[in-house]
Amino acid sequence: MTELKQTLPEVNIMGINPLNEAQKRYLTASLISLEKLLRQVLNLLHDTNQNEIFYAKDKDISEEISAVIEQRIFSLLEKFKEIKERYHLQSVKEKESRLVAAQLSLCWAGLLDIRPKTLSGYGSLPDSTAQELETEINTLSKTVGDLVNTLNRSNSKTI
Repeated sequence: MTELKQTLPEVNIMGINPLNEAQKRYLTASLISLEKLLRQVLNLLHDTNQNEIFYAKDKDISEEISAVIEQRIFSLLEKFKEIKERYHLQSVKEKESRLVAAQLSLCWAGLLDIRPKTLSGYGSLPDSTAQELETEINTLSKTVGDLVNTLNRSNSKTI
């Protein structure tokens, strides 16, 4: 943890940012990804099982260790903030609707990947089961697609 307590070097003696625009974009994009990952870890530490269907999280991290991890993540995030300020990096706003639409699109693609044609690659599949699954998966993927379209329509009204 001592490495987190070290101070960052000044931008430079003249107060001029030594990073060019491409370097700033790359650094910003990388730190955004890292911030998101750290915040996901925080969410995992505080997430409780909520009626999962196919999985359940086995909470095997003690409260003590969880608190240590959380504290260190907050320290890391503070260092990110210092880097942002020191190098005059810009914040990025991501629209909630785009984030949700992206996750729903991944769900839609995942559903398409489990169609009977794909499943038959793992062994024979009776025609009746294939038809039943095809109908179910088409219904599920249509529902997810409708959710994406709902988001898209609501965004076009607010523009």
